[in-house]
Formats: sequence, structure tokens, C-alpha cells
Amino acid sequence: MTDEYAFLARYARARTKYTMPAPSYHRRYWSDQLSRQAYDSCEEYLAEIRDYLRQVVAKLVSLGCDYIQLDAPNYGSLCDPDTRAAMAAAGRDPDAELEFDAELDNSLFAGLPGVTTAMHVCRGNGPGGAWHSAGGYGAISKALFPRLDFGRLLLEYDSDRAGTFEPLDDVRDGTVVVLGLLTTKSDELDDEPAVTARIAEAARYKPLAELALSTQCGFASVPVANPVTPEGQRAKLEMVVRLARRTWSS
Repeated sequence: MTDEYAFLARYARARTKYTMPAPSYHRRYWSDQLSRQAYDSCEEYLAEIRDYLRQVVAKLVSLGCDYIQLDAPNYGSLCDPDTRAAMAAAGRDPDAELEFDAELDNSLFAGLPGVTTAMHVCRGNGPGGAWHSAGGYGAISKALFPRLDFGRLLLEYDSDRAGTFEPLDDVRDGTVVVLGLLTTKSDELDDEPAVTARIAEAARYKPLAELALSTQCGFASVPVANPVTPEGQRAKLEMVVRLARRTWSS
């Protein structure tokens, strides 16, 4: 990551942001059969992941990085009723895991001043624009959003799978919600008036000053089968800039 951030800082012409998987994301790599050879519990394993990532964060900060974002598809999975049912059938408690994971992720940045922190609750962006989670954010918002102590919360709202904007009311005051309204799953340019209307709709639940706009996810979460051409990417990013200036610069 040191080399990656050094490259980014060298060539970027604006403020830089570094992203990494949230500590909680690594829960999906725990195996009851294999992992107990090294750890007494999944929580012990996750705490060690967190401790390692704190070293990474400290190194990034020492290189001048002041904006760090965590990616947490695991929370997006908990929106899906089928996923929650499968967890319950396996003897797991989704709500208890969510509570532990939120505090774990918060603790990564504890005592770290001068850094803008962000979390992206991803809903899947696999080859060809594949997704992994259905179900609205209302399934997790009351238990998760008030617990998240981050300056930015990035939520994907490019399809009906994400549900309504009502869960924004559960986000902490002062946390900026970045609305991922432009899809990265299709090369077709999003409808600008529709995006504008969606921002206004979201502002019914979160003050406009605490909202922002982005694409729903990155354009290349995996190295193959990217559904958006470079030209399409540029057009979508230009729309983000245009709408953001129109909406928030007055």
C-alpha cells in the first residue's frame, strides 16, 4: 500500500483518498473448521485484522494521506433476507455480529485526528456488473447507522434493490451520506432530471448540506468484464460534477 499511495499522491492533481476493506469484511474468510487452529474465536481473528490495518492506516497518514475509506460489502449482504435466513440456519446471530462489527470498524480510526473517514456499504459489483444483495437498507439501518462513527457514509441507490431513502433518517447527525445514484453496471448514461429528483427525495430524510453525490460503486471492482467504457465513465463523472455544482454550490 505504501507504493500504491505514493504513486497516487505523485500524480493526483486534487486531494487523494485511499480505500481498503473494512476489518469486519474479513469475517467472510473465517472458517469454523480451519481458523480455530490459530484463533479461539472469529472475534479474536477480526481484532488481529483490525490491529494490522491500524498499522497500515498509520503508514498512510505518515505519507500525507488524510482521507481513508473502508469498503464493507458484508453490511450490504445483511440487507438480503435470504442471507440472513441462511446465517440463522447456520446458528449465527446477524444482529449480534453486526453490533460487534460496527464497533470493530469504528475502532480502526480511534484516536486518529485530522483524517476524513468514510465507509462504503457495497451491494456488489462483480464481473459484468453483477450484484450480490437484494433488500433495502431498512433491514440494517436502525441497528447499524447510528453506531457508525464516520465522516462519510456511501450508500448505493442506483436500483430498486436498495429500497427507499427512509433509512437515511437513522444516520448520525453530521455524517455526510454520499448517494450512489449513477450506476456503474451499465454504459447507458443516467437520466439527469431523474437523478436530480432523487437527490430532492433523499433531502426529505437528511439535510441537503449533509448529502453528496457519486457513482454507485467503482468502475472496475474486478479486472475483467467491466460493463462501462472509458467514454461512459467520463460522461458519468462529468454528470456527477455538473449536478454537484448545481445542487450544492449556491
